[in-house]
Amino acid sequence: MIHVEFKLTDLENRPLPGVPVRVVLGPGWDDPKTGERFVTDAGGVCRFAAAGGVEVRRSKFPTNFVSSLFSRPQSTDFIAVAVELAGDGGPLVYVVGVFRFRDRGETMRRGMSLYAPDRAGRFTLVAQLSRDGDWRTSRDALVLPEYQPWGFALAPARDGWSLELGYQRLHGAGSG
Repeated sequence: MIHVEFKLTDLENRPLPGVPVRVVLGPGWDDPKTGERFVTDAGGVCRFAAAGGVEVRRSKFPTNFVSSLFSRPQSTDFIAVAVELAGDGGPLVYVVGVFRFRDRGETMRRGMSLYAPDRAGRFTLVAQLSRDGDWRTSRDALVLPEYQPWGFALAPARDGWSLELGYQRLHGAGSG
């Protein structure tokens, strides 16, 4: 069991209440019918428990350049997290990898992939950052990400895992 606390704020860390969210732990996030759906409370928060697995993976701990040349991959706990949030440009799914380094107890996020819905409503259209700084799908459609991941924590809990997720609405997004 994974106990999740999701928090949504603006860039000044003010809570964003009443926002519909979908969270998927692990695979299957491209299907809009999967995951946990909720609306953030007055504090911009939602807590829930979901079935899901944390994988063991090996990863290098980020260090300075010279140290990274000689460091070895370490054992980590890993979970893929997908968050669907709708903005003025429509819904998008933000997918990140969350790693917890077992020997240090530190959690870090790696990467962010952005997906838009295809004609069938599945989140299969990968948005990539163009040379011009725009996010575009494979169909060359402009995508405007209105949120960003900002805080993550993964830790063992008495009956499974504890996962904290933080997202922020970018300035000016969702105003209409």
